[in-house]
Amino acid sequence: GKQEEVEELFKYGLESLGRVDIVVNNAGMNRDVSVDKMTGEEWEEVIDVKLRGSLLCREEGGKIMGEKE
Repeated sequence: GKQEEVEELFKYGLESLGRVDIVVNNAGMNRDVSVDKMTGEEWEEVIDVKLRGSLLCREEGGKIMGEKE
């Protein structure tokens, strides 16, 4: 799932760089249609990337940087 992908991303970052000092949530995607022409599946994918992706990165980054859950 997506959470495992985010955990792997941060694990790779820690192994490569040694620490995490900041998390910049700059995820996004675009569909080449207006909102009123998107299918429900396309809308869910956009929301999943923009909102859920940002939330998962904030949570994982917070854990690594010492924030309490």
